Amino acid sequence: MDEPASQHLLDQLIRLTQSIAGPTGDVPIDADTVLVGQAAEIDSIALLEVLEAVSEQFGVDVLPADVALTNFSSVRSLAGMVARSID
Repeated sequence: MDEPASQHLLDQLIRLTQSIAGPTGDVPIDADTVLVGQAAEIDSIALLEVLEAVSEQFGVDVLPADVALTNFSSVRSLAGMVARSID
């Protein structure tokens, strides 16, 4: 996936995550927002909703092997997983 397409995907995922999770306190959701881990900015239910929306919007099947901290640590890492699944 080329750079403009990757950036477009990242922007889409930021908007998608924002629409589901909403603003998290005073912290806006951006490419580096922590999704899971100690400083998670969204709750687990919102994360499941994001995954469902990603699957529907991008036609990506999230396999059990894909469910790893490295793929869900941030919106940017989620975009990387989606891009790999699309290619």
